[in-house]
Amino acid sequence: MSVKKTLAVVLVMIFTVSLSSADLLDRLKEKSQKTVQKDNKTVPVQKIYTLRDGEEFVYGKIGLFDDGRVKYTLAVVRKPNKEKPIYEAGFDPYEPRPLGEPLLKLNPNPKPYEQYDFFLIFNGVKYGPFDRILDMDQNDPDTDDWVSHDGKNISFSYVVREKYYPYVNGFPGVPFWTTDQAPVHDPAYGQTEFAMEVRRYCFRLFKRAKIVLDDWMYMGDLHTSEDGSHFLYVGGEATPEERYVYINHEKKAGPYYIVFRVGFIPGTNEFYCAGFDKQSNYHEVVLGEKRVAVPDVTQVTNFHVSSKKIVFTLETPIPALREKIGIPGRKFEIVEYDIASKTIRTSGPYFKQITVRKAKGDFYFWTIDEKDDLVMIAPSGRILERFSISDPLAFWSSSRVAVTPEGDWYIAYKKLKEGGDYDNPGTYTYVLHKNGTKREEFDAVFAIAPTVNERIGAVQFQFYADKSVGSVKRIYVYGDKVIRGEGEDMETVYAPESLHFYSRVRTPEMRFRVNRDGRPADDKVWDGIAALAVSGSGDQYAALATEKAGFTRYWITPDRLDADWKLVVNGKVLPGSFGAPAWSSASQALLVLEQRGTDIVLTSL
Repeated sequence: MSVKKTLAVVLVMIFTVSLSSADLLDRLKEKSQKTVQKDNKTVPVQKIYTLRDGEEFVYGKIGLFDDGRVKYTLAVVRKPNKEKPIYEAGFDPYEPRPLGEPLLKLNPNPKPYEQYDFFLIFNGVKYGPFDRILDMDQNDPDTDDWVSHDGKNISFSYVVREKYYPYVNGFPGVPFWTTDQAPVHDPAYGQTEFAMEVRRYCFRLFKRAKIVLDDWMYMGDLHTSEDGSHFLYVGGEATPEERYVYINHEKKAGPYYIVFRVGFIPGTNEFYCAGFDKQSNYHEVVLGEKRVAVPDVTQVTNFHVSSKKIVFTLETPIPALREKIGIPGRKFEIVEYDIASKTIRTSGPYFKQITVRKAKGDFYFWTIDEKDDLVMIAPSGRILERFSISDPLAFWSSSRVAVTPEGDWYIAYKKLKEGGDYDNPGTYTYVLHKNGTKREEFDAVFAIAPTVNERIGAVQFQFYADKSVGSVKRIYVYGDKVIRGEGEDMETVYAPESLHFYSRVRTPEMRFRVNRDGRPADDKVWDGIAALAVSGSGDQYAALATEKAGFTRYWITPDRLDADWKLVVNGKVLPGSFGAPAWSSASQALLVLEQRGTDIVLTSL
């Protein structure tokens, strides 16, 4: 099939809708508004797609809004086609790629799982046929990031013969040859614009697959405001070394050699950006109507954006500190921009790379002050907790911090035994503080970064009780519970509405099982487990499992689509074909895509 004919087929299929996502969302929303008494409510079965002759259901995903309502449904079906040529670039998608990425070349000996036509079914709309389905530049296999914020549009790339093709929020685009040439786009707000370097230093801007701007030396960082009225990009029309920020095609800031961070301030049509020159000297940070001047040799680091604030640090080298601490010294000033009041607040100086934690749109900071003390800093600049210790850098690097939505702060740190050494396991303990008060102390050798269950405000810490690499003895702190577990924990999923948690555990034989609260949840052991989901109360888990070794990720790649995934619920294998399970707080049920007869349906477990 020619490229022209393939694109025509895609355009026709776009308008063939078997089920609108709006109808599906409304039905599930009505269900979620009823009073919820317990987990595992029954959700009305909704048909997503009917398989055609020879098609096989091989992938399913349900995307959810933050409140648990269904955001989108996505399925992949395949149909054998052993006659078509298969072109490949010689590396696995989403894995490290070679330097000087090769072009797609004919594979004379394709694998059996590659000899299919693949179709993507998004909210009931069928796209394809494709040789492979990928994200735009093969950097992010999570389909949640391919879908617009309202769940109505999707952006991805696909392979047909020897070329890649983009699909941007409803519109297919021009082909490209390698992922380095992949279009620059922003799928978040249904944007149809994308920029592409069609040849060296020749960029084009497309809108709805039609050329808007042509022959620019540089173009990138495309964004659309939340209300869709303002379009932003960074462009260099005459030279790639002088770049400007454009809003609706008008220059708003620049020139810069490179723009470090840029986008719309949440909830507004104003923008932020930080740009620097050829010598890596920052000029300024733009925050709507505000400008923050950046002194020479000072860097802009730790840039974070929330619905309430934009924060960053101004990092300046201090040569005199090298003699004092043995490494290049730096000082940091924290800059906080309040979006509602449009005011800027600074604090500091501090003298160590800053750890930032976000809670309800505010930011908390963990760093070293001018007294060489470790300090936990509230959004207002108030010191929440202070540690005066002899080796602040080692103490800082091994400590772990978390903040709940309610503003409770937790710090886990190494406490040296007599004659102890921060680098010598067994000569220290780990102490956990909450809001400045000691809570627990453990004989542990390592702590991973904690997580926060935003729904119930519970922090989960995980400590290794033996060697730090491949540890099989774990100490879990989840809310007010302390649990000692066994097994090399590769992934932890906590119950959304309780203090239970499940883990994907690797066995000494390099196989996998599921643990509940640190102990085996059942007697099942698999070669691969993926898509682990847990009910709100923690009484039920569901996961996809396979007897084909090496598969622990559920991605849209031909090899993983061929893994013969089985749905396991509390150790029981359900007969049939299923997609990935997902817990919906709105429906109070584990939702899944299931094949029933020739129909792919959305249902609950």
